[in-house]
Amino acid sequence: LHLSARNDHIEIVEIFLKSGAYLDAKNKFSNTPLHLSARNGHKEIVEMLLEAGATVDVEGSNIKTPLHFSARDGHKEI
Repeated sequence: LHLSARNDHIEIVEIFLKSGAYLDAKNKFSNTPLHLSARNGHKEIVEMLLEAGATVDVEGSNIKTPLHFSARDGHKEI
């Protein structure tokens, strides 16, 4: 799910969501799929994860939330 969210693979993310994947799983850098999709500006995946119940204010690397990443990287639409 992390790689699919980071790389904007919408169809694969849908499969993970339908399969009941754990949305708030953290990678070795403490980032969730929501962090990675927000950081890379993948609005549709961000919306999918939020609608599926991903935690919006979970802290990842450097105690940053997905909103911190998207704001820092200029993704205003997120």
